[in-house]
Amino acid sequence: IATQNACNSYTLPALTVGNYFTGTGGTGTHLNAGDVLTTSQTVYVYAQTGTVPNCTDEKSFAVNIFKVDDLPNKVSCESFTLPVLTVGGYYTGPNGTGTHLNAGSNVTSSATIYVYAVSPFTPGCSSETSFDVTIVDTPVAHAVTPAMTTVCDEDGTNDGITSFDLTQLTATVLGSQTGAEFSAIYYASAADANAGTNPITSTTSASAFVRVSNSLAPLCFDVRPISIHVNRLPEPTPQDGIMCFNTQTNTLISPYTVYSGLGAGYTFQWRNEAGTIVGTATSYTVTTPGVYTITATRTSTGCSSVPVPVTVSPSEPAVITYSITDDFADEQSVTVIATGTGDYEYQLDFGTFQDSNIFDNVASGIHTVTVRDKNGCGLATTSALVVNYPHYFTPNGDGVHDTWNIKDLSQQPDSKITIFDRYGKIITQITPAGQGWDGTLHGASLPSTDYWFVVEYE
Repeated sequence: IATQNACNSYTLPALTVGNYFTGTGGTGTHLNAGDVLTTSQTVYVYAQTGTVPNCTDEKSFAVNIFKVDDLPNKVSCESFTLPVLTVGGYYTGPNGTGTHLNAGSNVTSSATIYVYAVSPFTPGCSSETSFDVTIVDTPVAHAVTPAMTTVCDEDGTNDGITSFDLTQLTATVLGSQTGAEFSAIYYASAADANAGTNPITSTTSASAFVRVSNSLAPLCFDVRPISIHVNRLPEPTPQDGIMCFNTQTNTLISPYTVYSGLGAGYTFQWRNEAGTIVGTATSYTVTTPGVYTITATRTSTGCSSVPVPVTVSPSEPAVITYSITDDFADEQSVTVIATGTGDYEYQLDFGTFQDSNIFDNVASGIHTVTVRDKNGCGLATTSALVVNYPHYFTPNGDGVHDTWNIKDLSQQPDSKITIFDRYGKIITQITPAGQGWDGTLHGASLPSTDYWFVVEYE
């Protein structure tokens, strides 16, 4: 069989003797008559008698298939460069019509490209294939504004680090690229973005990368860096305090001013317990006790603090009274009774202030009792009268203890003292402001013995 030249394909004819093989000596693939060959190759015709001894014969012939290159459809961004062909030439029309295009030419719009050639042997034949070139726009990752990637640290830690949802930027990144073939995927690094590996949807880092792709042309993409800025929240530091208010007269003694602890560059909202805004300055002067909150907003970032509570408690000067354990006892105690909303400390006769309201072993006489509010809301003073009496006197004219009286009551002009003998007979009546009893009755000295008295005083 002579060498066979064919365009595109060659069909093996029927044989009188033997079979077709792709290898010598009946090896390789067995081919049947009628098989269509589409590639150039050497075909072997092999036969054997099957007798003993066995006789064999073999012939071969070349099949030359003339066929132009068959290229797949191409999708490319902006343009497609025609590759070098093994067989054939490029045309814009079938059967070698239209414009002839050279390898290396750039196709910039979608089109069907034909590969066509005429065989160099006789009789001549032609071969043609075609493929579609689809040109799509190069994806663009549009820039986002700093305002879109600047957030307040509202996760409760206020450390300048917070999780940022990158997917909220997708609409801006894609812009007018609204087709289903476009996608915006986010990555932690430029290397991951370019490789399209390890995608993320959120980050706590200060930077990320977005890759915009077109599924029609997977190798066409655009990568853009994204900077993320997290602003910390303001941290006002108001201090609890005391305001002075007299509940007896329902009058304000002195207010309490609460300071935010922040300076310029902030706006403020002070609210009372009802949630009403009562102040907008860096400080607020409280005239009604209660729990207030301050929210500070930094003007440069727009970030607001969490509401910070501050408690302003009332205090006031005390209203004081006192009690004595027992008048005329040898050891007496004074208990000071302070009424009011304050936190009080106590003083007797300008001594050291103490927390206890009880003073023991107090001598008889008039004493000055002072109650002071520890919060600085003033003090109150009163006089405490501790009464005792002399247990004896010696009316012997030596100038010492010659008379008997209860001098502790000398400041009470309406007081009177009646003295009796042991039988209840009235001996005399004196006043604490006078000279006292000299131990006589009608000028005569009475005997040394026990006498009794009754005292009337306020």
